[in-house]
Amino acid sequence: MLNKNYGFAPGRRASVGNNLPGASGNYMNLQGQGTVEALAAALAACCLPCPPGGAVPPQQVQHIQSQMNAPQRCRRTMMGLAKFTVPGLGTATATTFPNTYAFRGLRLIVPTDLSASGDLTGLEVGTEKQIVLSEAGAGGTNPGIPLRAFDQTGQDTGFIDMDWCPPGSGSGIKVTVTNKFIVPITPWEGALEGLQLL
Repeated sequence: MLNKNYGFAPGRRASVGNNLPGASGNYMNLQGQGTVEALAAALAACCLPCPPGGAVPPQQVQHIQSQMNAPQRCRRTMMGLAKFTVPGLGTATATTFPNTYAFRGLRLIVPTDLSASGDLTGLEVGTEKQIVLSEAGAGGTNPGIPLRAFDQTGQDTGFIDMDWCPPGSGSGIKVTVTNKFIVPITPWEGALEGLQLL
């Protein structure tokens, strides 16, 4: 059972208080404190794509307000990522959207037969970057994270403290992969182990 320590924290993100261990600051419960308008403003500051003018219409988030208002529990589960083709020596991106409940990835898992194929060069929830990419050194290109770091057989590897991804927000989990070989990756696939808020 989650506790009821909810409320806004100073700054650009909403705060989850202590309702989930290690929970990121972009998921908030507004029970007894907020309105649809307040929720829209909070989400606009963290993960929803903003229309011209920068404001998220309240009606855009009404359909997830009930879930944000009274979360009861979360469970550890898996979510498959969208399959996509990565061209030879090229880069491709695909976005996956949770369909019912908010999801928070904790570990990226890449099948062993794909883990040697290239690098992870982007991982975002909405517009928020979830990994740190270094600058290319002298003569270096593509400062990504080797996909081997996320191999399915790895022990205590691949863990990423990701942000919450609300359902129906239009902002999914975006994965960008760079292929280091001439042969296309068809398809690239992976999964996220994480928490689903119920």
